[in-house]
Amino acid sequence: MSESSQLRAFALLATLRTANDVRHALAERRAGRDPSEQEDAPGVRAYLGGVLPELRGLVARLRLGLVVAPDERVALVRAFEDRLLLQKLARELHVVHQRLLSLYPEVPEELVELARRQQAEAERLATSFGEFFAPVLTAWLDRSVALFEGLAKELVRPN
Repeated sequence: MSESSQLRAFALLATLRTANDVRHALAERRAGRDPSEQEDAPGVRAYLGGVLPELRGLVARLRLGLVVAPDERVALVRAFEDRLLLQKLARELHVVHQRLLSLYPEVPEELVELARRQQAEAERLATSFGEFFAPVLTAWLDRSVALFEGLAKELVRPN
């Protein structure tokens, strides 16, 4: 398969994933779940407890991609998959940030701000390329682990 055919296939896949994400967001809003609204603490804590393992898994997949050197033939696929994972993490971290705002001031302001910064940087990384991508991604992954540890501590802390 030629490189241009691969790029067209990736563009189609990215379009389909984006359309699916929009469909899911609309379905959530129609069902009355709008993360931009203030939510009750038990619901937010339940959400965070449920999403934390998924976030950790996505970060682990990205970290594994940095450790295993891709074959030249799969480098394009790996780069595309990394960007899709970063886009998914950015979307999820956006919701995490919004829901943490519902818990504020019960949770530290630094944790809320870290979630916001990680979300914004994931969006930037998802569209970046170049020789500095791997070191910047590594630093982002380290901060993500710190964020997840902070979230886990908040989940076990009594309300």
